[in-house]
Amino acid sequence: ELETLKAGLGSKFSDTRLRAVEGLIKKKTKAAQELLVTTLNDVERAVRTKSLLALIDFEAKDRLVGALKNTPDDMRVGAA
Repeated sequence: ELETLKAGLGSKFSDTRLRAVEGLIKKKTKAAQELLVTTLNDVERAVRTKSLLALIDFEAKDRLVGALKNTPDDMRVGAA
């Protein structure tokens, strides 16, 4: 199922990407968290924000530190 969610993250449709993020959040695994990090650069702010809030909730500090390096400004502020 993780591969299906990963494929959803690559969709050109933001609602599909958002549903994939929601699916990853439900997984609560390290592998799912790694995929959530990849969405912090998504073009759609709603997708980025949902992922960021989930990573904060998961207390994934090491992943959030990485988000401070190469993500849009709104994600860097949120990660801080």
